[in-house]
Amino acid sequence: MTERTGGILLTTIASILWGTAFAAVGVGLKYTNPYNLVFLRFLTASIFALLFALTLGKLRLVVNGLRCGSTWVLGGVYAFGFLLQYLVGCN
Repeated sequence: MTERTGGILLTTIASILWGTAFAAVGVGLKYTNPYNLVFLRFLTASIFALLFALTLGKLRLVVNGLRCGSTWVLGGVYAFGFLLQYLVGCN
């Protein structure tokens, strides 16, 4: 598989996952509150990201990124945005 083909494949997978996320959130909000859903979504995404990094041999890169303070600030802002998205969507 060429680098270009791999990039297209990964972009397609990401697009499919992104597109189904909205339907999954709609279903999830019927069964749990927004706080639990956000937590479960991020937990699941973190586990898959770590497994993906481990599979590709990039775990060291992930660990080095987690040592950077700006990563945590950006992650917090991103998580807060998701939380607001769910809270506003419920009202």
